[in-house]
Amino acid sequence: MRRLSWMVVCLALMTLPGNLLAGGARCAGYVVHEWGTFTAVAGVDGAAIGWRPLEAATDLPEFVYDVSQPGIRALGERALDKSGRVGTVRMETPVLYFYSDFEQVVSARVGFASGQVTEWYPHARAVDDGGIDWGQLRVLAPTESPDLPQDGSDSHYYPARNVDANALRLGDAEGFEYERFLFYRGVGDFDLSVAARIEGDAIHMAAPNGASSEAIVFESRGGRVGFTSVTVGEDGVIVTRPSLTGTVDGVVEELERRLVADGLYEREARAMTDTWRTDWFEDGLRVFWLMPREETDTILPLTLDPPPRQLVRTMVGRVELITPETEDAVRRSLLGSGTLSEATIAAGAQGRFIEPVLRRLAGGTDAAAAAARALLPEPMDG
Repeated sequence: MRRLSWMVVCLALMTLPGNLLAGGARCAGYVVHEWGTFTAVAGVDGAAIGWRPLEAATDLPEFVYDVSQPGIRALGERALDKSGRVGTVRMETPVLYFYSDFEQVVSARVGFASGQVTEWYPHARAVDDGGIDWGQLRVLAPTESPDLPQDGSDSHYYPARNVDANALRLGDAEGFEYERFLFYRGVGDFDLSVAARIEGDAIHMAAPNGASSEAIVFESRGGRVGFTSVTVGEDGVIVTRPSLTGTVDGVVEELERRLVADGLYEREARAMTDTWRTDWFEDGLRVFWLMPREETDTILPLTLDPPPRQLVRTMVGRVELITPETEDAVRRSLLGSGTLSEATIAAGAQGRFIEPVLRRLAGGTDAAAAAARALLPEPMDG
């Protein structure tokens, strides 16, 4: 009904005299919704730790572009750039959905002055330190269902397609690409709107920029989970680590409720939690919150032409807290074998954050600190 009513209005406007809307070609009767995650890693002191997210194994399909393969290429080609891009924040999987009652052409660009876009799909006209520019894309009619690329993997890239958004087409006669959304990822170096640190069984949280946020503290250990909802303001708040008496379904339901309240459609909220279910709710301690819209617009200014009649941008901030238990396990491993593989195993589910853990331990003066320093890459220079 929402699409039908807008189509009636738009068609009526197109009949106005004087070709007022240039034949209707720029009747901006479309909606854009976006979701994504900003992830930071913090030690027990709360300081965000710089790390190289691109050094980890990729979880993306082979057809997704990255900074080492920025052009159109065949399935099966993959050469992840190991340039060592450093950041305190990993911008994970923002996706832009387009909803329109009819086919139309839109230009899209996202700025990212405080970081670099590192992966994306479909093909973009330009990707640089200033952001990503897809140029013109065609929003196909809702009746069109083109074949979308697959690489046969079980990547959690794919659940984001389970929405009602229009398919998109980019490219030219030399090669078209189709997708249900615009996808991009990146690495940045900036402060998020919530900071957190561990002190014993307490978690201290604050909102450095003064914007109040409704946060969820989540912990999972050995299959038992718990979460606590808390308001984080400029003066900060202290909460105890949650008791492990909850369920993953319970926290998923709460997160989806908040995502929908922020403007996402229900299927979009479910696509987001399905995308990140294995990472968000694995063993570990972390804080989630919905980032203020103005913060998103400042970090990632979005330009759409013609502008949509509605734009929703829902970003989840996440601080992954390296727990004292994880640090102790890695320290013991370093004092034993001293190998990177054994240290990663000792970190358990937080093993993909092994570089931040090692950087925390490397600041000490004991034998474990020396072992951590020996395992780290060359000093980071940005």
